[in-house]
Amino acid sequence: MARRAVLGVDIGTSSVRSALFNARGIRIAGTLAQRQYPLITDHDGRAELSPNGVLRALRACLDDTHASVESAKGKWSIEAVGTSCFWHSLVGLNERGKPLTAFITWADGRPGQSARTLRARADETAYHQLTGCMMHASFWPARLRWLRKNSPRLFSQVAQWVSPSEWLIGNLSGTGIVRTAWPAQRVFTTFEPARGQTTLSHSQD
Repeated sequence: MARRAVLGVDIGTSSVRSALFNARGIRIAGTLAQRQYPLITDHDGRAELSPNGVLRALRACLDDTHASVESAKGKWSIEAVGTSCFWHSLVGLNERGKPLTAFITWADGRPGQSARTLRARADETAYHQLTGCMMHASFWPARLRWLRKNSPRLFSQVAQWVSPSEWLIGNLSGTGIVRTAWPAQRVFTTFEPARGQTTLSHSQD
């Protein structure tokens, strides 16, 4: 009888890895696969990844790990899949779910001024207590404000904003469904202390 295993997938900023783990959480020898990809950077603070490049690397890793399972001739049975992916990153999609932007990663510092503007307009301490979010350069509302200001034509073409993990898993599942997408025009977060609530509205500046 095949022993139960979990497929683990780690999607990082510089590479993706996949492997099988047994019921005790120990990695099974011979199942590890890894593919690297370049982080696109420049002197302005850019830190982006190619969506299709990451997707190709992910599929290659899964193919390699699956081949190791096949070569074991029924010794292991994949019962579950666990994934992790770099956080605080986003990608803009068109109406068909195709990327219009790169993966703008957590390390991208270009929205720094937008974050400073948000901090000047809101009580960051109160906002953090309410939402758990700090207004730094990787904060989605700061990024979206920056994109709308610096790439208005591209911004207007985006139908939804999602995380890289949502887009990648949607492609792997074959459904293309993203369940936690942000509508493209709901881009600005403000904290209103008098009302004690957070609201999303379209930024006009």
